[in-house]
Amino acid sequence: MAKLLAYKRATQQVVTLDTVQPAITVVGTSLPLADITSALPGRSQNLVSTFLGDPYLLYRTTLNEIRLAKYVAGVWTNSVGFGVVTTGSGALTPIGLVVVQDVLVALYALSGSAGIDGLIAKQSTDGATWSLPVSLLNPVLYQPGTTNGGHVMSWRNAVWITGVAGIAYYDPVGDVFGAAFDTGSDADIADQKVTFGAFASYSDDLYYLLPTTSVLQTPKLYKLDSAWSVAIPVAVPAWTKVVVSIASAGPLFVGPDNGVYSLFTNKAGALTAWFSGNNETKVVTFVSTTTGLTASDVTTATLDLTVRSLVNAGWSLMSDDRRRTNERQTIVCRDIAASPQKIHVLTWDGASPATLDETFASLDLILTNDERGDFRIFTDLLPGAFITAFTQPFPGRVQLNYTVRDSLSRPVDVFGEYSLDKQTWLPMTQGDGDSGATAIVSTPVGSPYFYYWDAFQDLVDDYDYIDVRMIVRVSGP
Repeated sequence: MAKLLAYKRATQQVVTLDTVQPAITVVGTSLPLADITSALPGRSQNLVSTFLGDPYLLYRTTLNEIRLAKYVAGVWTNSVGFGVVTTGSGALTPIGLVVVQDVLVALYALSGSAGIDGLIAKQSTDGATWSLPVSLLNPVLYQPGTTNGGHVMSWRNAVWITGVAGIAYYDPVGDVFGAAFDTGSDADIADQKVTFGAFASYSDDLYYLLPTTSVLQTPKLYKLDSAWSVAIPVAVPAWTKVVVSIASAGPLFVGPDNGVYSLFTNKAGALTAWFSGNNETKVVTFVSTTTGLTASDVTTATLDLTVRSLVNAGWSLMSDDRRRTNERQTIVCRDIAASPQKIHVLTWDGASPATLDETFASLDLILTNDERGDFRIFTDLLPGAFITAFTQPFPGRVQLNYTVRDSLSRPVDVFGEYSLDKQTWLPMTQGDGDSGATAIVSTPVGSPYFYYWDAFQDLVDDYDYIDVRMIVRVSGP
């Protein structure tokens, strides 16, 4: 059972969405300074994240400030180390919280200022001490307006961000942004429609789905150059338009609270675009062939008439990937056209028709949209494990230092897992001489351990990027 984190702007409360028996539960105290207007865009994503076992929220206040709050023992408290971000002119918008290796990255934007606007990042390795802000400025006056704030995603140790000037990335190791925004091979990745799109990894490549605001234009799919790395980035334009036909749902309606597109790899292994326009909702899948990607409109086979008739809705993927071989992908809809607004919760296996599990009336949430569900899950009374460091004592052996935390101090079992493509998670072969994997002692504040991964047994080649994680369960049958 996963409790995925979200934010209820109207009541200034972080909530969880239970994906197995759909229910909304308030987490801790409210944030009385949080903005309840569209200056904190309802279509924002990934403002809530779990880092080193603790939930964090990046938000905007009614005073046009950016703050970071941490949840401890039922109370949300503003981070002293992060501070209060203010501006003399213009509007501040939170963009997202992203975990990259052992770093928490906070991203926000300044727009409509008297000077040059841009994207801004701060980072922390412990959640308490934060770096000085760094920014990506546009020499042609980056002025996105207060609706700035699109999808963010970690890929190849960089954080990918959309803004009205194009696609940007932030390198946490170098603590720098890329030199310029990328508008793609056709220069169409520009203006506010960009911030309604979505990133996804598929077959070890990164893709971006660009929405359309024109009645005559269908959505576009872009692929990042496969040779791109944060150490040697490919020159702009590194994003190339994919020649593929995508069904249209009608033009996107642009506004701070309107719906976003979703792009993800489904459980059947196909890249999937799930999006709405002012005509209907569409589901389109892409698969690799010898000649490139081919697209299939699977809307009728996937959605019943009620769901595919939704217009101008927002879609987010909430992934409970801690379930190992029984991963559950939950697709959450912000039904903005409904009055009052609604939240629809669906599950889908990538092949059968999607199931509408629950509809919450009179509800709107700022959702998470992430392929790594373990960074967006609230553990609460469930045990949690998080990696604090990793080293390679000798070739073929990787040491993962991790902390186990359980509020009830129960004995737990741990499982090391790795992924080469961000979708499929495989069990690590455990080496000898580590802290063990069964009946490990836990504490509410956290107990440190280490795990030896015998990577020589699991990997047949050298890899530039591998995702790793520790899964924890209460010991026993």
